[in-house]
Amino acid sequence: MNACPHPSLRKAPSGYVCAQCGQPVALGSSPEGKISPGGLLISDRPAATAWRHRAVFGLHAGGLVVGAATLPMAWLALELVPFFAWIISVLATLCHEMGHALAALVTGRPALPAFDFTHGGGVTMAGERRWWLLALYAVAVGVAWQQMAEQPRRRWALGIGTLFIMLLLITGLDEMWFVAMGHGGELVVAGIFLHRALTGVAEVYPGERWLYGIIAWCLLGHALGMCWMLLYDPAFQHTYLLGKRGMDNDLARLASDHLGTSMRTVVWLNLMACLAVVPAALLAAVWWPREGALSRTRSDATGSR
Repeated sequence: MNACPHPSLRKAPSGYVCAQCGQPVALGSSPEGKISPGGLLISDRPAATAWRHRAVFGLHAGGLVVGAATLPMAWLALELVPFFAWIISVLATLCHEMGHALAALVTGRPALPAFDFTHGGGVTMAGERRWWLLALYAVAVGVAWQQMAEQPRRRWALGIGTLFIMLLLITGLDEMWFVAMGHGGELVVAGIFLHRALTGVAEVYPGERWLYGIIAWCLLGHALGMCWMLLYDPAFQHTYLLGKRGMDNDLARLASDHLGTSMRTVVWLNLMACLAVVPAALLAAVWWPREGALSRTRSDATGSR
C-alpha cells in the first residue's frame, strides 16, 4: 500500500495533522519520524480513527457524519432554545447587511452596515460610486496577481472575480447585485460554514466543526423559512410588502425594480438558491478539502531553516 503523500494539513491542538490520513505532521527533525521532501516531519504513528478518513464519493466519512448529524441538532436547538434562535436571527441579520455592504464596496461604493433597532432587522447605507476606490482596487489586484505566481488556482479565482465586477459595472447591474447580495450574504456564510463542517478547515480545537455545522444549518433554515412564509403565510406576506422606513424589502425591490416579475417568482428563485447551498458546499469539500494549509506550513518550514 502506498504511503500517504500528505497533500494538505490541518491544525490540531497537538500540532499539524494530515487532512487525508490523520497522521501527525510536525516541523523539524525527530527520531519518531522521517523528513518529507517539503521539509516536514511525518510521524509513522497510525491514525487513531482511520474510518473517519475513508473516502465516500470523494468526501471523508467523518465530514459526512458531522454534516448529517448537525442537521437535527440545529433543528432541536432552534426549537428548544428560544435564546439560541434569537442569536441566529441576529447573526443572519449581520450576514445579510454585510452582504449588502461588501457588494457595494467591491463596485466602488462606500457602504456602512448597521442594525436597525427601531424597526428591527438591519439597514445598509451606501454612497455614490468613487472611482478612486476602484483605482485602489486595481492596484491591489495587480499586486495580488504578482504574489500568486505559484498559485494558479487563486489566480484563476482572482481573474474571474475581477472580470465579474467589471461586467457588473459595464452592464449597470451593480445595483441589482447590491440588492440581491443581502440574502446572498446569508447563503454565502452558510455555505462556508457547511464546508468547514465537512472538511474541518479552520478547526483548531475538537468540536469546532460541529459548531460550524449547526450554525450553517440554522442560517440555511432561517433563509428557507422566510421563503416558505412568503409563499404560504398571508400575514407574513402582508407585513413584508409593507416595507421598512418607507422602502420596499429586498425581494420586492428585485421583483419590481430590476427583474420586472412577480415577487412570488423571485421568492422561488431565492428558494432554489438556498437549496443549491448544500450541493455547492459538498462540491467545494471535494475540490478544496484543506485550503492552503500545506503551502503555509511548508513556507513556515523554509523560513525556520
